[in-house]
Amino acid sequence: MKTKIFVTFVFFVVISVGFSGLAQSETIKLRFSNFLPAQHPQNKVQSAWAEKIGKLTNGKVNIKMFSGGALGKPTTQFMSLKKGVSDIAFVVPSYTPGEFPLTSFIDLPFIFESGEKASKVLWKVYEKYLRDEYKDVVTLWMYTTEPGMFHTTKKQVKTLEDLKGLKLHTTGATSANAMTKLGAVPMMGNIMEWYESMERGVSDGVQVPMNTMPGFRFQEVVHYHTMTNFAVASFLVAMNKKAFNKLPADVQKVIMDNSGLEMAAISGKTYDKIGEFGIGMAKKAGNTFYYLPSEERKRWVEKTLPVSEEWVKNMGKKGLPGKKVLEYALELSTQP
Repeated sequence: MKTKIFVTFVFFVVISVGFSGLAQSETIKLRFSNFLPAQHPQNKVQSAWAEKIGKLTNGKVNIKMFSGGALGKPTTQFMSLKKGVSDIAFVVPSYTPGEFPLTSFIDLPFIFESGEKASKVLWKVYEKYLRDEYKDVVTLWMYTTEPGMFHTTKKQVKTLEDLKGLKLHTTGATSANAMTKLGAVPMMGNIMEWYESMERGVSDGVQVPMNTMPGFRFQEVVHYHTMTNFAVASFLVAMNKKAFNKLPADVQKVIMDNSGLEMAAISGKTYDKIGEFGIGMAKKAGNTFYYLPSEERKRWVEKTLPVSEEWVKNMGKKGLPGKKVLEYALELSTQP
C-alpha cells in the first residue's frame, strides 16, 4: 500500500513539474534595447508597442525594455542586434557609416515639412527599395525626426548672406555638405559637447530639430531660431532574424501586423509634438523666431540642389538606384 501511494505521489510530482515547465516555455521573453532615457517620449511609444504585443498575444510574449544604453552604446546597437545581444533594438542608421547608403536619401535638405510625413515616406521607400539594406534583420518600422532648423547665439539669420562663415554644429555628412553650400561652416562631433561649445563662443549655433530643446537645453545658449524645415534624421526599430524565426507563426503575425506604416506615423508624429514643445520652451526663454519667406527659401533650396545631384551620382557609382529612390521620395512627399 505504501509503495502504491509513493508511486502515485511521484507520478503527480512529475506531471506537476512537466506542466510547470510547459507554462514557462509558453512565455516568450524578448529584450528590447533602446539607448534613450526611459522617460523619453519615443521610449514611451516603444514601451506602449511592447505592451500592446503582450496583450494581443494574451501574455504569450513578454517584451522587456532596456533603456539608457543598458545593452550597448548608440553606435553599437545594430551590430549588437545582429549578434543577438538584444532581440529588438532602436537603431540610428547613420551611426553605422556605409551600412545603409540608399537610406541616406532621408538626410537630403528641403524635402519634408513634418516628421510624420517624412516617416511615412521613409517606410514606403523602404518597402520598395531598401529591403536589401536590412536583410540581416527583420525591420519592424522606420521613422524620422521633424525637420531641423537653424539656431544661432548672437544674430538672427534671415538671408544666405547672414549664414556666411557661421560655425554651426550639425549631424551627418549630408547635412554638413548642404550647410557648406549655404556658406556656413559645419562642425561635427558629439552632441553632448555642443552646449558648452556655444556657451563659450567656440561655435555660433546649431542645426537641429526643435525636439532637442527639452533634452539638451539649447534654448538657454541660442537666442535666435530660423525656421526653414532643413532636413530630418532617420531611425530604425528592428528584430534579430534568428529570434524572429523562432517565434510561432501567430506571434510573428501579431508583431508584423502592428508595426510598419502605423508605427512609423505614430513615431514621426511624436517627434512633431516634441518639437512643438521645444518651440514653447524657446519662446518661454525669450528667444526670437524668424520664419524664412518663400522667396528667400527658394535661394537656399537652389544653393543645395547640387547636394542631391552628388548623392544620386554617388549611389550610381555603387550600382544603386539612387535616382529612382529620390524621385519616388519626392513624389510621395507631395502626396496627401
